[in-house]
Amino acid sequence: MSPSSLTKASLAATLFLAAIGSSLLGQAKNRPDLSGVIDVYEKRIFKTEDGSKLPYRLLKPATLEKDKKYPLLVCLHGSGGRGNDNRKNLTGTRASQVIAKPDMVKKFPCFAFVPQCPTKGAWRSGRDDRENYVPHALSALDALLKEFGESMDPRRIYVTGQSMGGVGTYNMLSSRPAFFAAGAPVCGGWKLEDVPKLARTPIWIFHGENDKVVPTKYSRDLHAALKQARAVVKYTEYPGVGHNSWMNAYADPKLWEWLFSLKRLN
Repeated sequence: MSPSSLTKASLAATLFLAAIGSSLLGQAKNRPDLSGVIDVYEKRIFKTEDGSKLPYRLLKPATLEKDKKYPLLVCLHGSGGRGNDNRKNLTGTRASQVIAKPDMVKKFPCFAFVPQCPTKGAWRSGRDDRENYVPHALSALDALLKEFGESMDPRRIYVTGQSMGGVGTYNMLSSRPAFFAAGAPVCGGWKLEDVPKLARTPIWIFHGENDKVVPTKYSRDLHAALKQARAVVKYTEYPGVGHNSWMNAYADPKLWEWLFSLKRLN
């Protein structure tokens, strides 16, 4: 059954059932080596308008050169990254680990924003009444842009995420059409009715052929719909790979080169 034939409720149900074990599954099979990674991220907390707190980590360029603006990468974790420890958000997204490696820091100096969704929330609203925390993450992002206005380039803001974070990537892109310079959702999914909004931002979609957690059909159908809408879109599907396609996606240097080469026109 394709997403176009699913109701909003059933699509949300599928994605959230998928998210329950997504990052936990990936972490069990591919426990990341975080030696040297945790320490380079500053631990922070953003207070939302309703008084709740959003923990997040912030990676800064090693050196902030005067009169130079740097790109900002938003990394959204999978369901296993939820909580309030301000650590599992780093273990729950491969992108935040890769971009902090010494060779990557040197090649792609940037800010990296890694928010942590609380256990009661998700990167979208869903079947189990979890609160959508993407608006809170976007508010924290706005605060960072204000704080580092002299150093962050508002025309080079990128978003990526895996599993629930892939869903959140689409959520952010559709919530703010043409705000991001590019998006890279990994093993996620979203409703086809938002394709006109998504089509305003370049997107590179990734998925594993044998994903039994989040059906590959979601990415295939979104790719086809975005192409039909004449969007700037790429799609990579890994043969024989299951749900942990983020290991392949974020290990691909072409993804990072593509991402950081893009710049919003205005």
